Amino acid sequence: NIDSPTNPVRFKSKSDFFNYQAGLTYKPTENGSIYASYATSSNPVGVDGGDGSEGINSGANSYINELKPEEVRTMELGTKWDLFNQKLNLTAAIFRTEKTNTRSTDANGLTSNIGETRVDGIELGANGNITDKWAVSAGYTYLDSEIIDAGFVNTAASGQPAVYAPSPTNGNQVQNVAKNSATLWTTYQVLPQLNLGVGAIAMDKVYGNATNTKWVPGYVRYDAMGRYDVNKNVNVQLNVNNLSD
Repeated sequence: NIDSPTNPVRFKSKSDFFNYQAGLTYKPTENGSIYASYATSSNPVGVDGGDGSEGINSGANSYINELKPEEVRTMELGTKWDLFNQKLNLTAAIFRTEKTNTRSTDANGLTSNIGETRVDGIELGANGNITDKWAVSAGYTYLDSEIIDAGFVNTAASGQPAVYAPSPTNGNQVQNVAKNSATLWTTYQVLPQLNLGVGAIAMDKVYGNATNTKWVPGYVRYDAMGRYDVNKNVNVQLNVNNLSD
């Protein structure tokens, strides 16, 4: 149901879709591997209807049951290596995620499956032990996102007949996708029963709309944790997030 005080409307939708995932791994050496994968997923109509992002909040779109699910496909190529007698693990991957059949406004002012977005990414990771007691992990992700096709917008002046033109948001960065992000975390076994850790999470600026006029600035968040092993069956852990407020 899409409800409003003045115009409550009920929409129904039924969709059938099939998703799959396939992968291939090659090990050139005992301590390394190279893999490739391809995966699909679907987002049925109505999932995001409650927040208004699907544009199905008026009787003009009562044909909503005719819309198809949004389709997502991800292609990834990566590698994993264990070095120094498995004391260091390195990972790297490049990938592309394409979202098609995205629900956007068409040239008639109705919601249709005509939109498309794309994200190209690189992900790097490292996990290892500097000593028997000191462990460190780090990661970095770069995401180049783009709105390929956002449909059409009404460019007519107020009170004039609608005139639809390609959306000016085409080519913009996809909302809620940070271009750069990184993590760094380290733990130390202070005592046989006590383990302490600190870390940081860095996030680039994130846009909150397709026009890229509203955003959340980039930030760095610092966290800490402490875990105490009471015995071999019980341990207690305290997590403290955002130490610098």
